[in-house]
Amino acid sequence: MRRWGFFLIAILLVTGCWNPFGSKGNGGKNGGGSEINRELMDNLVDFLAFAYERREIEKYEEALDDRYLFEFTEDVADSLNLPPDEPWWGKEEDVRSTENMFEDPEVTNIVMDLSNKISEWAPIEEIRPREGGGVDTINAFVARFEPLIIVTVEKPGAEPTNWEVRDSWVDIWATPDPNYEGLWTILRIKEIRKPK
Repeated sequence: MRRWGFFLIAILLVTGCWNPFGSKGNGGKNGGGSEINRELMDNLVDFLAFAYERREIEKYEEALDDRYLFEFTEDVADSLNLPPDEPWWGKEEDVRSTENMFEDPEVTNIVMDLSNKISEWAPIEEIRPREGGGVDTINAFVARFEPLIIVTVEKPGAEPTNWEVRDSWVDIWATPDPNYEGLWTILRIKEIRKPK
């Protein structure tokens, strides 16, 4: 068993053949008979998780705001040669990396459980520098989750290896979708190592 940062092993597995994005679902983490959608912030997190579970890159990309950032822990950012004052990557890099994982035939199982929310959604203002000078203020809400993530990799002739995340929290920022009224997107995810 090996431990990775949140971004590397990504996420989710739910068994069964129910389409969580359909309009007449019969189960799911957000309640029996309800559709997984982005109309509520908690549902947005479920939507992201199911997209990983089903390896549906289009749905995963849909859940992320165009201004999305994934902020890494210091050690992971350093290993990716990211600047210390900008330890993140944006939506394009995140989607490309996630799609590579989804398409890798050696990745045989992806499990992500984000059901353990350890703080309620709280309002926050995200301040971003604007190209050409100045700043933009983005209104959002943030909540902390304790993820369980397991990615199983099976290489030919070798025993399966499980890469796990159990020693981190993730803060997830949700913001109204600027393109679709009444829906939410993920503005930022920040991985935080639990104190030892």
